[in-house]
Amino acid sequence: MSGAVVLLLVVVGANVARAQPARETASSEFRSGYGAAQAADGIADGSGNYWQTLQRQDKGAWWQQDLGRVLNVQGVKIVWARYEDKVHCPPASAVIETSLTGEEGSWKVVRNIAPEEIPRDEQPYDADRQWLYAFPEPTEARYLRLSFPDGEQPEAKYPGFICLGEVEVLAPGMQPRIVTIEGSFGRAEVNVTFPAVVRLYLRGPGGMNVHSLLAQSGPYPWVRGSCTYVVGQDGRRYESRLTRPENVELSEEGGRTVVRIRGVRLSAGRDEPPVATEDWTLSAPGDGSQLVWKIVRRWERDFASVMSGSPALFFAFHVPQSSDATTSHSVTSTIWYDPLRIAARPSVTYAACNWDWCCRPRALSKNHVQTVKDRDTWAIYKLWTDWHAPADLRLEVEGGHLYRRGGYSFVSEAGAVTDPDAVRTCRAGQQDEITLKISAADKRTTGYQLAVDLPDKDMETSLTDFYGSLFNGGTINDQKGFDYGNESDGFYYSGASWAQALALAAGMPAGGQVSSHPYHAAQAFREHLAHIFSLVDDQGRDHFGYNHSGQWVECQLLTILATRTYLLHSGDLAFVRQNLSTLERMLEYFIQRRNAQGLFSLDSPGAHWYYDDVGTSGVNTYYNAFFYKAAGDLAEMEAAAERVEKAGEYRELARSLHAAFNALLWKEDAPGGPRYLDWIDVAGTEVAYFCDLCQWPAVAVGLASPEQARKIVATADRRIAELEIQYGYHGGASLSALWPVPQKPPESWQNYANGGHGLSPTYWEILARIRAGDAEGAHRRLKRFAERAARTSWVGNWFTMQGQPQAAEAYLADMVVVPAALIYGILGVTPSWDRLEVTPCLPAGWPRAEADILYKGRRHRVRIEGAEAQIEPLEQVIDLPLAWLMDANLQQTGPGNAATVSNIDFGDGGSLELTPTPDNRDALGIWKLDEDDGTVLDAGPYRKHGTVLGEGVSRGQPARAATSKSYRFDGRGRVAIQSDGGVAVGPYTPHNDSLTFSPWESFTLQCWFKTEAADTQVLVANASEYCLLVSGGKLAAWIMQDGGQTGEARGSRLVADGHWHHVAAVCDRAAQQLSLYLDGKLDTPDGTPAAENPADISTIAASKWPASLTLAGLGSRHPLLGWLDEVSIFSGALEASKLSFRQDYPWSYGDPTVNYTATGTYQSPTCDWTVPAKLVDLTVAAELNGGQSTATVETSADGFGAVRSHVEIAVRDGVNRYPLDALQGVSREIRVRFDLVRGNRADQTPVVDGFRITGEPAKETPGK
Repeated sequence: MSGAVVLLLVVVGANVARAQPARETASSEFRSGYGAAQAADGIADGSGNYWQTLQRQDKGAWWQQDLGRVLNVQGVKIVWARYEDKVHCPPASAVIETSLTGEEGSWKVVRNIAPEEIPRDEQPYDADRQWLYAFPEPTEARYLRLSFPDGEQPEAKYPGFICLGEVEVLAPGMQPRIVTIEGSFGRAEVNVTFPAVVRLYLRGPGGMNVHSLLAQSGPYPWVRGSCTYVVGQDGRRYESRLTRPENVELSEEGGRTVVRIRGVRLSAGRDEPPVATEDWTLSAPGDGSQLVWKIVRRWERDFASVMSGSPALFFAFHVPQSSDATTSHSVTSTIWYDPLRIAARPSVTYAACNWDWCCRPRALSKNHVQTVKDRDTWAIYKLWTDWHAPADLRLEVEGGHLYRRGGYSFVSEAGAVTDPDAVRTCRAGQQDEITLKISAADKRTTGYQLAVDLPDKDMETSLTDFYGSLFNGGTINDQKGFDYGNESDGFYYSGASWAQALALAAGMPAGGQVSSHPYHAAQAFREHLAHIFSLVDDQGRDHFGYNHSGQWVECQLLTILATRTYLLHSGDLAFVRQNLSTLERMLEYFIQRRNAQGLFSLDSPGAHWYYDDVGTSGVNTYYNAFFYKAAGDLAEMEAAAERVEKAGEYRELARSLHAAFNALLWKEDAPGGPRYLDWIDVAGTEVAYFCDLCQWPAVAVGLASPEQARKIVATADRRIAELEIQYGYHGGASLSALWPVPQKPPESWQNYANGGHGLSPTYWEILARIRAGDAEGAHRRLKRFAERAARTSWVGNWFTMQGQPQAAEAYLADMVVVPAALIYGILGVTPSWDRLEVTPCLPAGWPRAEADILYKGRRHRVRIEGAEAQIEPLEQVIDLPLAWLMDANLQQTGPGNAATVSNIDFGDGGSLELTPTPDNRDALGIWKLDEDDGTVLDAGPYRKHGTVLGEGVSRGQPARAATSKSYRFDGRGRVAIQSDGGVAVGPYTPHNDSLTFSPWESFTLQCWFKTEAADTQVLVANASEYCLLVSGGKLAAWIMQDGGQTGEARGSRLVADGHWHHVAAVCDRAAQQLSLYLDGKLDTPDGTPAAENPADISTIAASKWPASLTLAGLGSRHPLLGWLDEVSIFSGALEASKLSFRQDYPWSYGDPTVNYTATGTYQSPTCDWTVPAKLVDLTVAAELNGGQSTATVETSADGFGAVRSHVEIAVRDGVNRYPLDALQGVSREIRVRFDLVRGNRADQTPVVDGFRITGEPAKETPGK
């Protein structure tokens, strides 16, 4: 009967003996996350999810389960442990025993498992193989034990361990661990024994996704499945899946299962008391289109939470282990939600990364935690997956807020929270209620899509899926700044903007809405360009992302290309006109550095280009090809803005570059065949190994004549034929080098930039082949690319010549440009500001093709029949208003155009707060290293906690004092302290989490350590500025300026003696000395100043390169082999009598209270729209916290020599829009002032998170 409720099974409270759920115990457990319960958690084949013994505790090891009541057991099914898709640490043999009571002497052997019945260690893992061990006859038992008398298998890869993946007892009446809920949303597998959703499959238009979205394992035990959790201020995690619930009830409604779980305990472990208890209901009501997860939480005690998920869905986001990417199941996401409605912050938990570059916060996204400020909202999480997934994830919350979190090559997380605050204090007895509705959304109906109709349907399907998944789900690296980057939550720099712009322009926005407050991809790209422009210096160099040093000057050229592409796609001439002066300055950098032949020349050697492990210098073909292209593109933008004289100058520049390029760089008799030189170095040496980025773009942008283009293609094809035969080149993407790079060692050939390949240069090869008339070659390369994309999604960022992934990133998002080669190459779509032209170059077998594109914001349908093309203009899709967004870019919008402030602090670099004044500011960090597990806690007032990275860190070890503990490092692991990348520009503030000091700030480093190793070992370091270490068995310390000039102090006494020592490095900027103290005395032969201690540091300025603080290593280099304890950093140069040699610092050192100034003012930089405009509205995101904020909008026409009009607005709490009708007339220039006033509480501040002003041009006006 439809809608009837059928009770299937009731498991009553745990106090009833016959209904007690099973419990698992073991002889030993490796550590948290590898306990006995892992072998009975319902995850049967998860890689890295298993019980594991302690090392050398394998012989005689046992694993035991209490079934809860006496059952008729018929056998067991064992899923052996899986790691990196191989069988992991199975035993040599096993014995199955049962008991009715569990008491010693009651056990009987019911089955022996012989060696031949167990898979071999490290053999390929076969998920379809079942290992069933039936008993000779059924036996009555309540307890079951697996014992391993012989221990490990001989010659095991990881000796001394036993691991079990999953044990399933075969007995009628055994309570199910996994319950399935299925509907049109897909399928969810719920673990009712340890409450969690272990797998989630979405159902798309083509059926069920082949893989679960949820991580099955990760670098930490909590990175798997879906559960509820909270994290305390001490870093301890309390999860729903660590203990059993009180009660499970299964029923049926409308033919679908309903799961009710009562008494779900949020605890830190099996025997730990819960901080809260929850009741869950999971169902798929109505038409089954949503999985509805309702959670009612009751707090058992007062608790302050710094992170939570109610629930949390964890996705694996990691580097592939092999070329068979179908086994990696990586997932990441993007929510296209108005960034003014998103709160974001850094997190040490999600910043965990083992690559040294991750210690450079400006290189990667710092906004790891993103929470939607709107309550009761919805969003589609656009997904990038490493398999074909036709459905995206739609989440809708009632009673809370959606969030997204992520860490570079680590984890991606989605879910809901009841409160968006960073720290939430709950009281015992308090109750929360929240509901998350999970559903599937057809990928093709939202976001940007590649809108093509091709005769080759396999290619069409592959390219559209590849494009839609990557562009929508994996190109945004920062959900707050909405910057396009290398990958989600990862690296970003402006040099990739050309690829992302072309990908944007190749696509079409689908008709569906992506969230309740959507953010358009073109709008996001405009702000991305604005962020780049705001960081262009007076010389024209940009300092955006990991190019903060400005050394990759190619970025200026590629950003010019990106801006022109954006203009033709959107028609947003007002934005381009507004930034023409910046674009001119970027190109001028190259104009000023032309040599006698008229080409750009690199003065000093370096790897300052896309192939950043290949040094180049002098006249590089890559730079000059894009110099030519950028000159032509800027000429076109100047003409569009009616700046006729400037347009003519740049056209003439392009013509002169064209002539000089071919006169100097063409090499008719180059070894292997005619082509351009790759470069001529500063010594005049010609380099010609056929670098793809030096050859293909020169053809694609029109520098090569038709004859030269054909010769280059012929040279390449001859060599490619050889490489296919000799080395097995697979042809799926362009090779970085067709001959070995001269300066590289022979063993590096066929890898990375020396004959391996990235992917985005494939775009230039396809366009070059089209320009050379090689339609078949262009089609062949794109088809092979599409075939590999369909099979593996090209997971991996660099590949060997044979196609093996080889680098440390899950993908490089700039590869999304390759499908654009279909539009701009094979289909021949050629837009300019004056007209849209189509010159098709279809391969044989393609009689026709069709595509929709945007040109100046208007949809155009391109129909191709043979060599003929028709262009049909359709509706206007994009019509962006004038807009000025100050969000993550509140401080500066260009050289000499910084904000002015009074008593205002830039909170996290992207919000306005009153200036904080901590009551005690001296103890910048105290890490006592007393914890046994979890977060590395900071006992100082700033609470800059840390994370253990890598293996081989033993915690809770004896220290030199009986009342203390320490960490032991075996040379593999280290501790990373949280960092938000702030740069000190004055006295220390809590936002300078990188602990980088200005040239007038003194500081003191201290720690206790013990080692016997005399090699170089780092104790404490900020990789960009200072380091305390052991070198040659003695102490040393240095401070450094920007990776160059250093001042070093060296000790005199041997410390690698196996004894505990106290060390202090005192940087005294008043005396301009760096001093080393050992065990309370100056480390010199007689305790008085000597030649090397103290050291003179008067010539060492401050470093501009912030980096994370690390303990026991310089990043991952020079690791410590020994013990470490009581690490601290204090402001000021401490006297010897005040060092911690005599007495440890206490926990909760100093008063963590922070008070705020009473009032403050922020005056924004000036926005010049370059055209008279009527202002429409102001949107402000603010949290008043009991205080007040007033926004004053002012306009001017003379650089604010005079204010034309102004309006004052009382800012309300939340995200609100305010009309600007009261402003009189039209103006080119605007600025905004915010006055903040604290409320009654001195420890709270109003916060302005960002603002946006929109306007309408008064009329089109000629350029200057």
